[in-house]
Amino acid sequence: MTRYGSRGRSNNERNSGVRRFSAGRLPVLFTAAVVGYLLFSLSGQFFQLSRMESQVRGMQQQVKTLQAKNQSLQNELKNIKSDAYIEQVARQRLGLVKPGEYPVRSVTKGVQHP
Repeated sequence: MTRYGSRGRSNNERNSGVRRFSAGRLPVLFTAAVVGYLLFSLSGQFFQLSRMESQVRGMQQQVKTLQAKNQSLQNELKNIKSDAYIEQVARQRLGLVKPGEYPVRSVTKGVQHP
């Protein structure tokens, strides 16, 4: 046997080629692997969170638009239900008159009125 054990390798032979793994590096490698995994996982979560926040902003804008349209439609409905609007439609579209009134129609040459 040589002084390097049963393998008989000299100091130069041991240092050449691939380095041997030391137990002192194990915690560092484990920590690096865990940190890498966490960064990878968190980056996916942040991407998903960003996408969802964008969707929420879009939906909030859509809600505001629909609320404004709803308010406009409610105002229009209120106007349509008013007596003044009903009278206007009855006079213009239906040709109705109040008792004692006489309808006046303009006559234009070549145009026939109903």
